[in-house]
Amino acid sequence: MPARIPDETKKQVIKDYKNNSLIKDIAKHHKIDRNSVSRILNSNGILTKYVLDHDFFEKIDTEEKAYILGFITGDGLVGDKSNKNRIAVGLKKDDVSLLEKIKKILKSNHKLFLTKQFDKRTNKTYERRTLSFTSAKMRQDLNNFHLYERKSTSGIYVFPELPKDLISHYLRGLVDSDGTISFTKKTNCWSVGMSGNYKICEAFSNKIFEKLKIEKRAISKDGSIFRTTYYAKENVKTILSFLYDDASIFLERKLKTSQKARNHISNRL
Repeated sequence: MPARIPDETKKQVIKDYKNNSLIKDIAKHHKIDRNSVSRILNSNGILTKYVLDHDFFEKIDTEEKAYILGFITGDGLVGDKSNKNRIAVGLKKDDVSLLEKIKKILKSNHKLFLTKQFDKRTNKTYERRTLSFTSAKMRQDLNNFHLYERKSTSGIYVFPELPKDLISHYLRGLVDSDGTISFTKKTNCWSVGMSGNYKICEAFSNKIFEKLKIEKRAISKDGSIFRTTYYAKENVKTILSFLYDDASIFLERKLKTSQKARNHISNRL
């Protein structure tokens, strides 16, 4: 028979959960199993039955679906060693409004968890909000778009078959999650680009050429990360307009940077 969990521990479990700690972390901290944590929360009316639009990715036929597919492709998780049906997407704390919007679009009532992530490039630790849930149906539909565990290193990426009018939204999802819009003071130059594995960068460049007739850029490598970047003023402005004009879902921070870049470039032309 399992040992009785003290009332004080139960109170702390509830407090930890309300402070956005993950169930697995709560269990580890209090040296109890995850099921015990869930029972404590359920018995106190805290956990509710989760809901989700499990068929969301069955057919990509809207701007929102194309964008979120691109966003997960760039920086999401589809399956891990402990749970092949787990899907997760996270953002820096300051960008949580987009995560809340994605959650609403997915008809999810899952909790956004607070996590901390160390960035080797800046040598700093950042707080992130993460939306995580389990769905066998959604995982299978994402697998059909060639998204699997360790997608960034698997080399099996294939650009999805999408209606032509949705390609810009998918590419915007990629850029918002794992792309860059930046200004270099030394050269007084704006740039826009994509990073990730080689095939994602190649596909991005191919689609920009196909849709905008802008010549493909070379793909460079920095450690394990590949990048393709555009620098020419007219090209940067054209690409950003293609990605962000009339968009209804976007990362607010990058939309503002895009607007700043286009205004700056227009004033210099």
